[in-house]
Amino acid sequence: MEVSQRFGISTHPLYAWKRQCVKVASGETGKDAEIRPLKHELA
Repeated sequence: MEVSQRFGISTHPLYAWKRQCVKVASGETGKDAEIRPLKHELA
């Protein structure tokens, strides 16, 4: 991947950062991900 080569890092950290950014942009945090199934179970 061109971006990883430019920054001199492997592609793995880039994909991990991307996943984190998507979660933040969607408003889902680690705590939200934990609470969602519990709310579903209570319903």
